[in-house]
Amino acid sequence: FGRCFRRPRTRRGGRAVPFTVKVKQRNAARDAPDLQEDVEVMGVKDGVAVIAGSALGGGFLALPLVTAPLGILPSLVGLGMAWAFIAALCTVYAEVSAQTLTDKALEAVQSREDRPMLEQEGVSIVSVAQRRLGDSAAVVCSVAFLFQMLAVVTAQVAKSGELLESLMGLPYVGGCILPSIFLGLFTFEMPVKLVEQTNTILTALMVIGFALLVVNSCMTISFAELPELISNLPRENWKPLLPAAGTTTWALPIFFNLLCYGQSVPLVVERMGAQRSSKIRNTILLGSVIPLILGIIWVCVA
Repeated sequence: FGRCFRRPRTRRGGRAVPFTVKVKQRNAARDAPDLQEDVEVMGVKDGVAVIAGSALGGGFLALPLVTAPLGILPSLVGLGMAWAFIAALCTVYAEVSAQTLTDKALEAVQSREDRPMLEQEGVSIVSVAQRRLGDSAAVVCSVAFLFQMLAVVTAQVAKSGELLESLMGLPYVGGCILPSIFLGLFTFEMPVKLVEQTNTILTALMVIGFALLVVNSCMTISFAELPELISNLPRENWKPLLPAAGTTTWALPIFFNLLCYGQSVPLVVERMGAQRSSKIRNTILLGSVIPLILGIIWVCVA
């Protein structure tokens, strides 16, 4: 009863919002329909594949170049620290994205004529930053996200051009342009569910290929050589985990980049539905564990 007369902390447009109004808004948001109510939602399996596939990449093959100077134990600790930080960060990011999607559903209920526009907009890093941090922060976050995605996509397109040039004899430029056009048309023109299932299959094939690589590497080692290999393991070196003057490699940013999947969190939240917070949380944690396990295995084997 006393809360009705207590000065609330939440303000909108410089005016305090009465507690009874906040209760009504909270209940309306809870009962508001999802923006994706007419679309088949994403399953946990597909969501795990999106999260894991966003982190997995060719950079894992070069991981031993970074971990060799550290030793096994510092490398495992560094990977674990990076995974725990990213998992906690993306869990919070998912909660904020879900709240943003809920706010849009509430606005769609209050303004029926704007619902198609809200459905088309969905939720993204731009909408999350704009609603929670303001327009200026949204511009900064959008520019940083744009440069990050440009760097990632450029590296992938360049590598696809090299692979197609060596395997099929295509010109390098054609090997860069043709896959980009094909994947772009497939992603934007095909049904969403088909794209998700295709991504799940490709992620599974990537994990299987990595497992075969590990098995093939282990088969080259004889049990008689194990004692000598263990004795020749590099000594533990914890210094590359911390930034220091004169060091050529700081390992932690590389670990963060290898295990990063934050760009896929709003998509998973939007496709699974804002009301399924527990499933979203489990999907993020399960999907993030896959690249962590693969990284640990590759560090130990390589």
